[in-house]
Amino acid sequence: MQLVVPPAVASVSELSGATIAVRTSGKPESIFMRLRALRLDPEPNTVLVADAEVGRWGQWKKVVSGECAATFMSPIYLPQAEAAGLKVLPVPDIPMVGNFGQACLSAFASEDDGPMEDYMRAVVHAVCLMKFRPAEAVEVVLAAPTTRDGGNPAEVARRSTSSAAR
Repeated sequence: MQLVVPPAVASVSELSGATIAVRTSGKPESIFMRLRALRLDPEPNTVLVADAEVGRWGQWKKVVSGECAATFMSPIYLPQAEAAGLKVLPVPDIPMVGNFGQACLSAFASEDDGPMEDYMRAVVHAVCLMKFRPAEAVEVVLAAPTTRDGGNPAEVARRSTSSAAR
């Protein structure tokens, strides 16, 4: 996750007591943990912002409007925020497990190890492909029947690179 701020913000300490936009979708609790890790005094206020209000990952619009001083966002959605004049303010990353958690019924998982082992192998293979052979990973995505990016090779490559870097 990247901390996105207006160009005038030079230091994370400037966010003490400010209002931070927090996306309601996904795992907003991870943002609260990130804010706590910044050890700002006074702690910033938070406002929950739904995608329905600003568009998918559009919480940055609250920063552009001046309603909020910052927001955390996924690197794959940064280009729109940067095009609107915002910047990334580097902050230390905190270890996070489970942002893209996979779930199934424990009864299903315990009945037969085979499908779970196959699934885990596929996940590890996909991560390795993205990390070590990104061009091939992009080809796999572009060959899929549908993509969120409408088959735009440059956008698929940018998102793959961003995901693999995490």
